[in-house]
Amino acid sequence: MLWVTEPFHPYSYKENGKVAGPFADIVQAACDRLKVECTMEIFPWRRALRMAEEGQVSGLFGVAKTPEREKAFYLSEPILDTAYSFFAPVSSQFSYQRVEDLNGYTVGVYGPSATSKALENVAQGKTNIVIEVANLTAIKKLIGGRYGDKALVLVNREVGLSLLKEEKITNLKLVGDLQKIQFTIGLSRKKVSEQQAIQFNNAVKALIKEGKVKAILEKHGMRPAKPARQ
Repeated sequence: MLWVTEPFHPYSYKENGKVAGPFADIVQAACDRLKVECTMEIFPWRRALRMAEEGQVSGLFGVAKTPEREKAFYLSEPILDTAYSFFAPVSSQFSYQRVEDLNGYTVGVYGPSATSKALENVAQGKTNIVIEVANLTAIKKLIGGRYGDKALVLVNREVGLSLLKEEKITNLKLVGDLQKIQFTIGLSRKKVSEQQAIQFNNAVKALIKEGKVKAILEKHGMRPAKPARQ
């Protein structure tokens, strides 16, 4: 099976020439359990998504669990919980509680992406959304005052925190979550049969039940998805 993902630290990245990160570890563990040979490659997001949607590859990780993604993929059990989160300068008094809090603000966000679409769905035309080519671009513009006095960036929570740490940025802070999300592993509906998808998801379920997914995520400083309420 050929899997693709994007450079999306701390979830997916290259290390010593190989795809690394929690999702790569979990996919490999599931493949080992099924005794299936799996290879992984990193591409820019749009290319990776297109390859998976068109059935050029077996699957894609990590995939936000949304109705749109479910049309193109057989989605695994939720692997981890995260959020689309707002970051602001440390001097800001902003705290996100409700959509109206964004009125009059400029928000930088990477896109087009699931993150930017989530923001567009709730902004209601009262928020100035600036689409950027990368999360770090948005963060640097916010720091440089390029968005004005009433400004924020919206980014995946763990990605944002990782970028602040990597870039040694100390003058931004987390100020609230726009939307909770779950990341999964997606198998292409055009490449993989429903039976193959069931077998793979059963392997993931077993890894979750045995605590192996939790151990992998904790090694990377992340928490597993909370079990669905019955």
